[in-house]
Amino acid sequence: MWNEVGGTLSSSMAQAMGRFASLLPGILAFLLALVLFSLIGWLLAWIVRRVLISLHFDEKLGRGTEAVTEWSPRQTPAGLAARLIFWAFVAIGIAVGADAFNASSHSAIAAGLLAYIPKLIGAAIILLVGNIVARFLSRSVLIGAVNMNLQYARLLSLGVKWLVLVMTAAMTLDHLEVGAKIVAGGEPVGTGPGLFLRPTVIADAPDDARVMREETFGPAVGVASFTDLGDAVARANGVPGGLAAYAYTQDTGETFTLAGELDFGNVAVNNVDAGIINAPYGGRRESGFGSEHGSEGLESYLQLKHVRLYHGAQ
Repeated sequence: MWNEVGGTLSSSMAQAMGRFASLLPGILAFLLALVLFSLIGWLLAWIVRRVLISLHFDEKLGRGTEAVTEWSPRQTPAGLAARLIFWAFVAIGIAVGADAFNASSHSAIAAGLLAYIPKLIGAAIILLVGNIVARFLSRSVLIGAVNMNLQYARLLSLGVKWLVLVMTAAMTLDHLEVGAKIVAGGEPVGTGPGLFLRPTVIADAPDDARVMREETFGPAVGVASFTDLGDAVARANGVPGGLAAYAYTQDTGETFTLAGELDFGNVAVNNVDAGIINAPYGGRRESGFGSEHGSEGLESYLQLKHVRLYHGAQ
């Protein structure tokens, strides 16, 4: 047994090291481009800042007028210009590094990471803009509340700031497509009275999402991909309920595997009619005990009597 465990571990380590080795040239190229452009950006930012200070740029702007200090009260106009130059070169370094990473690493993992970089850059921009807007609105609300002699001015300013930050975080997660997404339906039907929703398909929902673990009494269904049949069975058996399971396959072997391993009271293969009147219909786990329908469903209505007779009694 230990030999098998050792062999499995060795095989897994070899595969992991092989994947890492295939990505290593691309990672080094990405880091090199990022460090190089960051150094160039830092140097240019330092030069620009020194030049602007020597030209008395801050004093000529009157410390930027109120607009600059409201948007970033801890930075001078020269400091803001220098930071913009630095982060612009960092962004260029990321773009160049990503291109080098893609050219050096020809793998599905590299392609997936490269495809996700634009989303990361967009998310960073959303976070930056949201942070600036939060500061600006918080400062404006604080000044207005103080001028109105409101005792809770600071609390009101803090509430506005965190409201904007929470909205920014939600927009960032939505941009990154973290969590589930609606691929069909989701909108109400008509404009008349009543709460009617179009049939909705929710894709890529995590396994702990309510739509994946609870019975939704409405026109909504969650779907997710799986790696193999064992993964699908394990994730299906992990839900609290166990009334009925449905599967579609053209493989007879998979049919018997699903029928045996799915821990549900009813399993329907290539159909959605898991319950019929002449067969027992019951569940597992939180779906309850016992059965209805079929002869087994009648047993709960019967009263059993035990009679013990001793032969040879006088």
